[in-house]
Amino acid sequence: MLKFVKLLVCSIFIFFLVTYASTSMAKENKIVAESDILVPSQVYNLDNTQSVELMTKEPIEVSQQGTNIKEVVRPFYTKCLTVNPNTNVAEVMGKILANDFKSFGSADVKGKEQLIKQVQFFWKLIPDLKWEIQEMLQHENRVIVRSIASGTPKGEFMGLPTDGTKSFKIMTIDIHTVKNGQVVEVYHVEDWATAMRQLKK
Repeated sequence: MLKFVKLLVCSIFIFFLVTYASTSMAKENKIVAESDILVPSQVYNLDNTQSVELMTKEPIEVSQQGTNIKEVVRPFYTKCLTVNPNTNVAEVMGKILANDFKSFGSADVKGKEQLIKQVQFFWKLIPDLKWEIQEMLQHENRVIVRSIASGTPKGEFMGLPTDGTKSFKIMTIDIHTVKNGQVVEVYHVEDWATAMRQLKK
């Protein structure tokens, strides 16, 4: 009789143990099935300097890197820095340049209104002014422009009296930063020293 009771108790204990284990496994399987299984959101390259998005629950914002922002910059040369009868300089530059625009030269920094006035002055001083694009390179939201500036000033040009009989032709390099379809800053270098030598000959 005692052996029978012991056997009964052991059977009941094993039954409850198996039942508990089965229930726990079922719950775990349900959790795994209902959870979001995502691959890692980023894969890094060998030097860990860049990453590529593989999966995300939020929409990926499209950057300007895939757009041709060179066309935002081009009219600055063809319509503003090149004298032509079809352009209102203030109006066109007002659209191209952001309100907080900055122009960084070797020795000065100009805002939007200052640069517009300078270009308007150049139109009067150099009626045949041309700023011809030779090369444009785009990297992310920056555009690098190599161009040739030429013209025949008539009047005082950077402290030098000119009478419209001599011309200059120089190389220029500009680095523009574009945000939201407008130029927000430019770093520029012009070979004005060569222009002065040409005008003094």
